[in-house]
This record gives sequence, C-alpha cells and structure tokens, in this order.
Amino acid sequence: MLRTLTTTLRLLTKRWLTLAEEQKALDIMLDSLTNQHAAVQGPDSLQALFRW
Repeated sequence: MLRTLTTTLRLLTKRWLTLAEEQKALDIMLDSLTNQHAAVQGPDSLQALFRW
C-alpha cells in the first residue's frame, strides 16, 4: 500500500511540474499575442476592450 501511494505521489508531482511549465509557456505566448494586438490596434482599441 505504501509503495502504491509513493508511486502515485511521484507521478502526480511530475504531472504538476509539467503543468506548471506548460502554464508558463502559455503565459508567455498570451503576453506576446496581447502585445502584438496592442501594437497593431493602438492604445485606444485596447482601452475599448476594458470598457463595460
């Protein structure tokens, strides 16, 4: 039983770390796309996005 729990925790830890790296990569891509859109549209278009 202890061996099974240990193995499960190791696998979950590896998956958690993988997901954290994927999230970092996605955050970088999102920042890049946001900056590209802001550069093309200009600051007025970006402000319009945040008006409710």
